[in-house]
Amino acid sequence: MYRQKQMALGKIIRVLMVTTEWPSDNIPSAVPFLVRDVDLLRKHNLIVDVLHFTGGKNPYNYLRATLQVMKKLRLVKYNVVHAQWGQSAIPVFFSSLPLITTFRGSDLFGITNKNGNYTLMGALLKLVSKVVAIRSDYVILVSNRMLPLVSKKRNVTVLPSGINLNLFSPGSKDEARKKLQIDPIKKVILFGGDINRPDKRYHLARKAKEILDLDLPVELLTAKVDHSEMPIFYRAADVLLMTSKHEGSPNMVKEALACNLPVVSVDVGDVKERINGLPGCFICESDNPEEIARALKSSLTYDNRDFNFRNTVLELNEDILIIKQVDIYKQVIDQS
Repeated sequence: MYRQKQMALGKIIRVLMVTTEWPSDNIPSAVPFLVRDVDLLRKHNLIVDVLHFTGGKNPYNYLRATLQVMKKLRLVKYNVVHAQWGQSAIPVFFSSLPLITTFRGSDLFGITNKNGNYTLMGALLKLVSKVVAIRSDYVILVSNRMLPLVSKKRNVTVLPSGINLNLFSPGSKDEARKKLQIDPIKKVILFGGDINRPDKRYHLARKAKEILDLDLPVELLTAKVDHSEMPIFYRAADVLLMTSKHEGSPNMVKEALACNLPVVSVDVGDVKERINGLPGCFICESDNPEEIARALKSSLTYDNRDFNFRNTVLELNEDILIIKQVDIYKQVIDQS
């Protein structure tokens, strides 16, 4: 019945999505934005098969993934291949099918070690990604900051991941804190990222909190939950803090704004263009914990906390952006 419905709507678009990141038994809540993207594409009557492999900096894994891709392409006639992250395009590099590559951050900025410094492997990844960008028939970047990092001049567009505005919406702070068992009076900072990832630099957030505690006691809240549970954390917090070494277009910032939560961040990705000029939101031009602490204090003590940021992210509605993505598929297929 599903296939008949697609046939009735016209030409079927078959997409092979290749990615090094996807939910697994060990990380069931990984890349929720990508899972959502695939779901939305299918709702728009595209056939999307996901080929997930773990690169793990191991050439053998990429060779095995290349063989899997070759087998897949022999069995199924796809219209286009969409690689998520530059390294994911390696197994399809020599395919004759049109190739779209979405670069999301670390593939163009590099990989950091446990000390937060960029690695030689990260430099290699950056080089590979630039070659992939040249090979790709179309390049999607998630922020304008990434444009100078690709030499390709044609068929490049900036298209950030969209937001589920039905899920991420303002709500009662009191109810959220009651559910999370958080002091209703205390000032709460929500950390923007996985505390175990070196590139998110949780140590900067902790240091800024220690400085801030001397003047304004706060709680530093972290969240490692299913994506569907994140709205309650945004509603419970007083500010979102982003201290990453680099970002593409951090979804947590966009989701926080959709929930009317102010943001304090170092200058990464497209954060500045998202929060520039918004009341109670601040960009830190350095990685100095003291500057971060001052910005947090300014946000937490902002006079009028009746924020209305949601209107600033309406254009990032996932239903709007997924149509743009489908149009890119059609354009690439028509040109092939």
